[in-house]
Amino acid sequence: MSLESLLNKHGISWKSSGQHKNVRAGFIGIDCPQCGRYSGHYHLGISEKSLGANCWRCGKLSAWKALQQLGCHPEEIKQLFDNRVVVPQLISPRGNLKIPRDAGPLTKPQISHLRGRRISRKAAELWKLGGIGRLGGRLAWRLYVPIFWKGQQVSWTSRACGDEGLRWIAAKPEEERLSSAEILYGWDHVRDAAILVEGPGDCWRGGPGFCCALGMKLSSQQLELLASVPRRGICLDREPAAQRKALQFAEQLSSLPGETIICELEQGTDPGDAPNSELDAIRKEILR
Repeated sequence: MSLESLLNKHGISWKSSGQHKNVRAGFIGIDCPQCGRYSGHYHLGISEKSLGANCWRCGKLSAWKALQQLGCHPEEIKQLFDNRVVVPQLISPRGNLKIPRDAGPLTKPQISHLRGRRISRKAAELWKLGGIGRLGGRLAWRLYVPIFWKGQQVSWTSRACGDEGLRWIAAKPEEERLSSAEILYGWDHVRDAAILVEGPGDCWRGGPGFCCALGMKLSSQQLELLASVPRRGICLDREPAAQRKALQFAEQLSSLPGETIICELEQGTDPGDAPNSELDAIRKEILR
């Protein structure tokens, strides 16, 4: 279903570029349901390709939400978004994957660490977590965290099981098949909605649908991945710096297709130590 056919089906008046002064090339103009419904001014422009939306008065909006307000059924809108044209930047292989020495199944130190963080055996199996043994050099006895893209391992990171040394040590660029800065950890478990968190440990507690960048910046490729789902939440740590970063991420995503919601924790310092009841509420709100 095209955007034009969906608008026609519901009797929503629209104009294409050249038919009205407020409609730019590559956009379909409709009356904004928030500031000018039935006005005939066509202030809300929706990109014909990406479905990004912007109102001359309100600013950047969610096309998904606007179409719902105009009477379109969510299943119709989902079909429209599924068929939209998103031209992602190329994610290309950079070399051969080099797995750390002595990486293998979980051992007692890693199992004890996961148990202390309330990570179940089922979750460890879902995320394919492993351990690095005594022959791993500077990575010995760390938790081994493989990173997957479309079912294939393309990189890895590792976490200390105690408080000594660096908490996280990731693969070097020459040890990755794909750059971890171009993909999102956990993306293989994302379907129609995503919840962006700060680190892999938050994903393990959250479950399928949770994802993260391995760092506190989002690359253009990672932003495009998040824009490929119609609904995403941002749930970072409660500290002020992390909340400012959540607002920055939301602003970056505001010009892209889909709806972005900032989820603020009421308990716990981060999703990794939040109570199950709060994680369940976030899943219900975003993942539905």
